[in-house]
Amino acid sequence: MADQHSKHSVSLPNAASQLKNFFSLERNVTVASGAVFLLGFGEELWKKFLPKYLEALGASTPVIGLFGTAEDFFDALYQYPGGWIADRFGRRRAFFLFIGLACIGYLFYLFGLSWPFVFAGLAFAMAWQSMASPAIFAVIGDALPAEKRAMGFTIQSILKRVPIVIAPVIGGLIIASRGIVGGIHTGLIITLALAVLTTLLIRLINISRQDHHATNIFGVWNSFQRELKRLLMSDIFIRTCEGMADVLIILYPQMFCTSASLALGL
Repeated sequence: MADQHSKHSVSLPNAASQLKNFFSLERNVTVASGAVFLLGFGEELWKKFLPKYLEALGASTPVIGLFGTAEDFFDALYQYPGGWIADRFGRRRAFFLFIGLACIGYLFYLFGLSWPFVFAGLAFAMAWQSMASPAIFAVIGDALPAEKRAMGFTIQSILKRVPIVIAPVIGGLIIASRGIVGGIHTGLIITLALAVLTTLLIRLINISRQDHHATNIFGVWNSFQRELKRLLMSDIFIRTCEGMADVLIILYPQMFCTSASLALGL
């Protein structure tokens, strides 16, 4: 009886270890994915409602459209320095920097009295969403062997998207009860609190400093393999085509209904 109990108690750690190994839940990967989840959850409470927030602060429709363009511009521009900083100064220091910059942006959103403050805050707030992305990929690449990285990226991508699914509903309920300005402010306060927790979590990342060559930030392109350059260019073309229609999709149902009404003589 004692032997059966001993075998059962030993099998549980083995099963947990096998499950952890299957999902590539290495400590640094788990911590980085948890950081993505925490701060992403905070941002998703209010990010989808920023156009209404801008409108409440007096922004016109063209200004709101310009805000969307600026957001995409920073999202593209910040990827490059984000990866370079993570390589040059280390993953953990890079995360601390990106969280700090993002918090400055959140404070601009929170205390801004008019829509230009939101534009100013965007330049800082995008640091986490965009600059941190290459650093997260780097952590996965550093922590896992080549045959495990696909699963590591998969788990991180899933955890990144969970807040996108659930947080806007919670944010919408907060805004419905407190109004657009009060609701956004409440979401921002929650996000700042989650940023503190994320900073504490990031401290658990323990990756030995890699000996990177002092590559000039503008010379990284030349170090890419030809296949990687082709993949990057194809991604640019696809995202360009997607962007041409993305902001107009919401207008399609209204245009369709108008055309149908005219055809039916209604």
